[in-house]
Amino acid sequence: MHADKRLKHDNSSGKYVNPSVERSLREMSIDPIDLLLHRPDPLLNADETGVALDQLVNSGKVKVVGVSNVRPCDIELLQSRMSHKLVANQIEISLAENTALINGDLAYLQQHSVAPMAWSPLAGGSLFNQRHSDLSLKLAEAEGFSKALEIELDRQALSGG
Repeated sequence: MHADKRLKHDNSSGKYVNPSVERSLREMSIDPIDLLLHRPDPLLNADETGVALDQLVNSGKVKVVGVSNVRPCDIELLQSRMSHKLVANQIEISLAENTALINGDLAYLQQHSVAPMAWSPLAGGSLFNQRHSDLSLKLAEAEGFSKALEIELDRQALSGG
């Protein structure tokens, strides 16, 4: 049996992005929106997507564009095809998931003035399970958090959530 190697990705083609923005504007009744390309697109046509995103910003329908879970090389590729700056990259970062701190992703974002947006900063609640509760308590002690927080973390860890 083979491991599941499917990659979650979104369609970032202009043919998909433009109608999606139009639908969002209509359904939310707001104008303009901040646009976040939510997942990497391994089939990204940077020329087509860059033009589409720039047109959306130029039209006033989109104020700013960001990406999510995109590696530095892919940010550079898309940015090289856009006149407007990518303003954010939403990355997984928490006490339980610190890869972005050590693999250069966060450093890249700082170097290029792209704002990091943390997703799952509480690790989907797992920081409060037994595996991570000791780490949470050590951090609480090191940072001078109150005894009440320590008690709450213990309570949640013991209750399973």
